[in-house]
Amino acid sequence: MATDEISTPDYLYHYTSIEALSLILKTKKIKLKRLDKVNDPTEELSRDGKYGKYLFVTCWTSLKSETLPFWYMYGHNCRGIRIGLPINFIKSYKVKAQPHETGGSISYGSLFDSIIPEEKLFTSDHLVANYSAMSNKFFPMEYTDDSKLLTPQILNQNIDGGLTVALSALGQHKPIIWGFEQEWRFKLIIYPLGIKQIDPMNTLPMRRVLEEEKELDFEEYFLEISDEAYSKMEVRLGPLCAESDEIMVEALIQKYNSAALLNPSDLKGRVR
Repeated sequence: MATDEISTPDYLYHYTSIEALSLILKTKKIKLKRLDKVNDPTEELSRDGKYGKYLFVTCWTSLKSETLPFWYMYGHNCRGIRIGLPINFIKSYKVKAQPHETGGSISYGSLFDSIIPEEKLFTSDHLVANYSAMSNKFFPMEYTDDSKLLTPQILNQNIDGGLTVALSALGQHKPIIWGFEQEWRFKLIIYPLGIKQIDPMNTLPMRRVLEEEKELDFEEYFLEISDEAYSKMEVRLGPLCAESDEIMVEALIQKYNSAALLNPSDLKGRVR
């Protein structure tokens, strides 16, 4: 199904463990993992090399109905939970533009909306390339067996002889065998370069990072949930959750997010 044929859901859902839920509730943050650490090992591949270590993703589904594959694959063998949040729940911040010595600036204007707070956006050791809250949103994965889409070209030659870096082409497509997930994804591109090394007018530093396979010093990244979305959180217990699991989840919600809605699984009593 083409992306333009997919309607935008009101909520997205994420299956995980009770332990992970406790951290999400306490910190109000969602973890993004490196693309080379997701369940499909081919996702990091391109025709130029393996660049998945520069992309960080969080993976959700638009399926409102519970499914056993999700519970068994991601929901701690049916003893985890499923979180539901309004789509585009990532918190945004007002950030001032950072002028660059080339005459350009790292921003879309003098004051802009960023999904990364200012103190973490302009650092000396890494830069989130797609930081704009206006343009970076959750998007539906496209399922295909077209090898050109599954292993895209990242470094492309311009007419003038220069090279462009298209890391955004990674993490957009998955093989058709994964289509049952109806996945929606949020993606960050992070370069191991400080703000002084980034030139808005020149992609050479980014190309060198890829050519040298320079490493980031972290494998996870966290984004904060907006207050409004956090108050509209839904939590569903796994179909094999014990009474002790339910007590634990109830206590966590009561302590950290009493506005969250807790429901039992629709599959309870139908799974062993």
